[in-house]
Amino acid sequence: MVPCRAWIGVSSNPSLRAQPSSTCIGFHSARGRMLYEQGVVVEAPVGCRVAGHFRIFQYEIRRWEGGTIPDLSSAVGSPVNVTSDAALVDRALAVVPFVPAATWGRDELHAGEMWNSNSVVAWILTQIGLIDAVGDPPHHGRAPGWVAGVAVGGRGLQESSAVSGVAS
Repeated sequence: MVPCRAWIGVSSNPSLRAQPSSTCIGFHSARGRMLYEQGVVVEAPVGCRVAGHFRIFQYEIRRWEGGTIPDLSSAVGSPVNVTSDAALVDRALAVVPFVPAATWGRDELHAGEMWNSNSVVAWILTQIGLIDAVGDPPHHGRAPGWVAGVAVGGRGLQESSAVSGVAS
């Protein structure tokens, strides 16, 4: 554990966790009805934007105070401490609602790679200027979608957030 007021950890399962306040940024299939209690700030389609009309074809991005990462125990490797700067942690939490609601598994943002949870983590880190602190995926590791997050995040907050949520 890092002895500090707050930190952002990036683990091999794509999620962010700000500690010690236990605010979790996670990615989940859209299922439940208690959206705001679980910190849902973005909803978007999976696979095909038109299919996003149905909840089974949606994913959620949560910024969840007191939240948990259900599959954290299955992560390959330990989290990487990216920063101990409380101001940067606050900035990371602040940009989460602006993550592009791109279709999961597609390249509709023309970044050269499909959008997924790795893209979201890379987008957030790019927005707050910490993408270089994380570096490349671990030796022999993979992070499909990472390049998309960096590319779209580098376009700036407003342009990269141009894709709105699920089609209505």
